Amino acid sequence: MKKIAYTLLAISIIFSACKKEEGCTDPIAVNYNADAEEDDSSCVYCVDGCTDPLATNYDINATCDDSSCTYPSTLSLVVTGDTLVTGDPNDQLTSYLNVTNISNKTIDVRCRINPISNTGTSNVPPAEFSFCWGGVCYGVGTLVSGQLATLTSGQLVKYPDVPAHSGYYDAFGLPSTGKIEYCFYNDANPTDETCFTVTFIAFTGIEENPTNN
Repeated sequence: MKKIAYTLLAISIIFSACKKEEGCTDPIAVNYNADAEEDDSSCVYCVDGCTDPLATNYDINATCDDSSCTYPSTLSLVVTGDTLVTGDPNDQLTSYLNVTNISNKTIDVRCRINPISNTGTSNVPPAEFSFCWGGVCYGVGTLVSGQLATLTSGQLVKYPDVPAHSGYYDAFGLPSTGKIEYCFYNDANPTDETCFTVTFIAFTGIEENPTNN
């Protein structure tokens, strides 16, 4: 009887020693098993996408992160106003933008401008942009305000508040159009910036549109 038991044990040991380790044997699979000798069809391959559940574009099917994740905006400022200002070229066209601090802290805000186009640059005199922010006005050629406006959490500044924004386009009597981007940013963190584009159209016969409230 003992002989039979020893024989069965020996067979079991030999069988176990001969059994190949199973697993994924494909080196390009994400679960590749270098020790596996026999493929068990368990290989999993990369599906590129965003793998962060906190991202707005999280892909539940993605197995490999491709750095495409995007997240909800954490910008401190919201800017609203008219995107189009029209009027007679003999008048100074004016844009008033409303700036609100939606963060939970007080921030010092600076304004910069980015002139995009101006069909009146060859006129004599040439059409030009100017702006005011933080209680100081800046003439043609100034791109960044020297003055800051301090906004507390939840504060809205709008015309005619002293620190409020106002942007101007002077066509000096000659028909022209101009497009400009006004950007407002946290002076302590310039990447925390919100921009707003305004188009000015100065043509005879066009009634000036009302300023935003």
